[in-house]
Amino acid sequence: MYRRLMTATVVLGLSLATSGCQQQRQMQADLMNLQQSVPKQFQLLKQQNEFLNRKVNTLNEKVEELTKANSTLSEELATYANRPDEVKIEIIKEVNTRFAAIAKAQSEFEANVTQTLDSRNAEITEKLDTEFADMNKVLDHHTAFVKFVASQQDSINRVFANRMDSRPWYESIIGKWDDRERAEATSDTP
Repeated sequence: MYRRLMTATVVLGLSLATSGCQQQRQMQADLMNLQQSVPKQFQLLKQQNEFLNRKVNTLNEKVEELTKANSTLSEELATYANRPDEVKIEIIKEVNTRFAAIAKAQSEFEANVTQTLDSRNAEITEKLDTEFADMNKVLDHHTAFVKFVASQQDSINRVFANRMDSRPWYESIIGKWDDRERAEATSDTP
């Protein structure tokens, strides 16, 4: 039994020794992998740290700028808070000045539009008067021509009537027109 126990102890010792060697080899391999990957990770970590430092510096500069602007605005606000009536008067003056400028521009625009409309109206009136005068000349000329033709036709008809028959069957067109105008003139006068 002692032998068996001894044999078991030896086998167990050998198995532990061989398994220990294997674990040591595994640990050495892991250590080598770790030694190779650590510098790369440190380099990456260093780059990220530099990038973050640059961002922090940029943010610090912006914070300083905003702090300066805030202090300036706070001072101005304090100044305005201490004198609200003066600020109110300044604002009212500015508003009144702007309204006066707008009113002046509007009156100038109205005057310009009125002048333009008046000049256009005068041009149109002059043009219409000229065209009416020309049209009256043409109308008078045509009226004179129609009267001439009617009188000539009337006299020709009278001659034919006198030659054909001695009876007064012919009535003058111009005579009828003259009779009609006389009747209207007498009816219009009271």
